[in-house]
Amino acid sequence: MRLVLLRGIPGAGKSTYAKTLEGAVVVSPDQIMERDPGGYRWTVPRWQEAVTQADRELVGALSKRCPLVVSDRCNLTTQAFGAVVGFARALGYTVEIHQLNVDELTASRRNVHGVCLGKIRREWRRMDGTRLPEDIPVRVVSVD
Repeated sequence: MRLVLLRGIPGAGKSTYAKTLEGAVVVSPDQIMERDPGGYRWTVPRWQEAVTQADRELVGALSKRCPLVVSDRCNLTTQAFGAVVGFARALGYTVEIHQLNVDELTASRRNVHGVCLGKIRREWRRMDGTRLPEDIPVRVVSVD
């Protein structure tokens, strides 16, 4: 069983890449927000609710022992994914990070949720400044 943490700035191509992972159970706060009857409208409270719901769904998929579970969110810092890694490992999952690197201008053009270039640049610096745990393998992938 594998848990794949997708990691990248908004517009890096995480959701597009997730679709290529055959048989994966993909959990994404964006997908949760898109299911809202009012459509996708980003606000801090709605995002926080979607992240909380995504965390619940992620734990649920892991608890069901789905063979491949994918966390499709930015996962920029170890704080964002640390707790789920311990939980997954306790259930026997191997954990890996698939990091999508893309320049900020490309990400700004590609992102479909209206994240401004300034925020994308801040997120890039945040991601770049985070040291990842050495016991989690990182695979750099790209989406064209």
